[in-house]
Amino acid sequence: VTQIRTLLQTLDVDNRDFIPSSMDGGLMGGKQALHDDNYALAPKDGPYGIQFPATYFARNAGLGNGDGEENEELKVVFQPEVGTMSAPSYIGLRRFLTEQEVEDGYPQQSDPNSVGEAWEYHKFQTWSIPTNTSCATMAHHDFVYAYGTQVNATQWAETAQIVSHVQHQSLVEGYITRLFDWYTALFLWKTQSPLPTLRSGFLYDYWLERSGAYRGVVAATGGGNSCENKINGDGGENALWSVHLDLQTMEVVVVNRKIISHILPDASVSITWFDL
Repeated sequence: VTQIRTLLQTLDVDNRDFIPSSMDGGLMGGKQALHDDNYALAPKDGPYGIQFPATYFARNAGLGNGDGEENEELKVVFQPEVGTMSAPSYIGLRRFLTEQEVEDGYPQQSDPNSVGEAWEYHKFQTWSIPTNTSCATMAHHDFVYAYGTQVNATQWAETAQIVSHVQHQSLVEGYITRLFDWYTALFLWKTQSPLPTLRSGFLYDYWLERSGAYRGVVAATGGGNSCENKINGDGGENALWSVHLDLQTMEVVVVNRKIISHILPDASVSITWFDL
């Protein structure tokens, strides 16, 4: 690290910041007392697997309060890596799997954590989480089958897009509704899959087809639930803002998309609920 800093000062501008790591906080991260702001962006990164949507609105968004007795209390502020589940469309699956591999290998309701050999080879990651920790009565909640029986791989892939949309919308909304309160920024892991894969986290696949994750991020950042309000006075200006539901507090949150120099006039928010 010292040598890299020396090279940067010699070959680059002498005031450029250099942070060697995205995460520290001990071997596996999570120990706030072991975090060094000059070495890493955060004491813990992740999570990368599927979560209940409300989890993303809690402090640290799925990482809990840290790990170990040395931890004072985990406080992720700049999140350098976080992700959740994505899946290719059925057409996307057929780009790198045969029809038989797709149909015979997709997760079944009886055992959603088990898939075919080709799905395993392409790094399938489960869409289920355990609902208890007892080995004798282990149960799982599968987010795809929560929408009902998936009669074939086509239906499974379509429903997975909905789940991915909800996951990514909740993840991003959980951060932006607490922006500059708990958090300053987040980086998604990752925007594109570097190979044909069934692992978590991509907004568009290896062939650049957009996924449900992409649409979820667009919805969270104002693309699907934003309003443009004309504010009069001092020449007027356009203020873009978006409305979100905090799934922890069940409060409606309005997020400004620009710096606003005027007090907003009285306004009301109309919300439509859909039960899926």
